[in-house]
Amino acid sequence: MEKRRLAVAGVVIFAVASAFLDIRSPRGFPDRYDPFTPPPYIDFLKDIGGHGRVMGGHGFLFPNYASAAGIQDIRYINSISPALFHEFRNRYLKPEDVYYHSLWFTGSGYRGESGIEESIIRNLKYYSFLGVKHIILPSEIDFNGTAELIYPDGDERPFFPIEYSDGSVSIYRNEYATPRAFVVGRVRYADSYKEAQEAISSGDFDVSKEAVLEKRLPMDIDWAGQGAGNAEIVEYGANRAVINASAEKDGILVLTDTFYPGWKAYVDGEPAEIYRVNGLVRGVFLRGGVHTVEFRYFPASFLAGLAISGVSISLMGLCFIFGKGRGTQEISERLTKPAKSTTNRGL
Repeated sequence: MEKRRLAVAGVVIFAVASAFLDIRSPRGFPDRYDPFTPPPYIDFLKDIGGHGRVMGGHGFLFPNYASAAGIQDIRYINSISPALFHEFRNRYLKPEDVYYHSLWFTGSGYRGESGIEESIIRNLKYYSFLGVKHIILPSEIDFNGTAELIYPDGDERPFFPIEYSDGSVSIYRNEYATPRAFVVGRVRYADSYKEAQEAISSGDFDVSKEAVLEKRLPMDIDWAGQGAGNAEIVEYGANRAVINASAEKDGILVLTDTFYPGWKAYVDGEPAEIYRVNGLVRGVFLRGGVHTVEFRYFPASFLAGLAISGVSISLMGLCFIFGKGRGTQEISERLTKPAKSTTNRGL
């Protein structure tokens, strides 16, 4: 009890002293600052909403910070990216003749980082295919001026409106970006994902209207008229995505998320096959009409892990129950058993 009294007295003295110093100080104690407070442009990106991806340069918006802030950055951690994404990145998402170290796609710099804006402009088709809707750069960089240098011909030159600027950072809108989910009405075939990635680089290939597959579709499909379609993401998370889609004719719903084993697809509640589209992303075949498509990540390895964990916990429980009972019985027997008499036989 004496220790408790001393502890309470110490807390009271500390509280009174802190209040006295705070009141007597001309400005009081400084307010604590949350180091994770997002900069204003993060709030702007959140207010925009939607599911468009972003791309930053020159140290702005590192991908690991973007994920913590809930911003969908195109860049990934190299060590956990599948090989097909590495192939695509190495071909189409890096500046020409620029050396990369292994951490570039985590947001860290590389030699010649000033060329990131040039990379985006030269490879705009591929950044747009992956749904990069906003580009974040220092305000002193003129993104449209860079485009003018690369494409002097005004007819070919892309233009990027500025949606946000605060003197230190500017956010440009990429009006050429495809939606994260869309429906195409034309299909080509390739023998491998590498060949499929090469196919989309041809000049006449429109990623928003055509898809390259490695597996044949059903033979009775109706491609007549190459009908268009619409798609809207209504729910999106790390392990689940729900899309409302409509197609005038048979078509392919494309979701520009990386193709990876373990994903399951359901069209109107029925299981559907997921096709690898353009050697990189996911696609589902749709008949003409209105559909709800759901993607779920539920790999067989997860089920195996659950089964192993369940069996292990069950065995541990049985060992505890039976082991505890046997141990109690042995102790009881020892206590009730008369002790053996001992005599001193001499030493």
